[in-house]
Amino acid sequence: MLLGQEISFVDSLLISVAGIFIVFLALILLAVIVSVISKAVSYINDKYAHKPLPAQSEENAPASTSAGTALPETKSAGSLTLIGVAPEEAAVIMAVVSHRSKVPLNRLVFKSIKLMED
Repeated sequence: MLLGQEISFVDSLLISVAGIFIVFLALILLAVIVSVISKAVSYINDKYAHKPLPAQSEENAPASTSAGTALPETKSAGSLTLIGVAPEEAAVIMAVVSHRSKVPLNRLVFKSIKLMED
């Protein structure tokens, strides 16, 4: 296959198959690299993640915290300003924040919830 010569059909087919093989080999290599990095990050995250504190019983629970005295589960403190958000949507947002942060909803204080424009 010198410059200026025609390539036969069989040669072009072999070149195409070799190209496809190289592309798939590169994709497999990338998949393996992503998998290894994912497992490494997962291992590091599990190893250095903050472990939750053991649950305290009612008699061992502190009577006062840095935010003040704990409220009963049926009470909350403060007021909330909603800007462009329906009350139902605000309730879902507050529940998600409470669940993700593992802080009881009555211990959180929300000042305002505003709809952000994209």
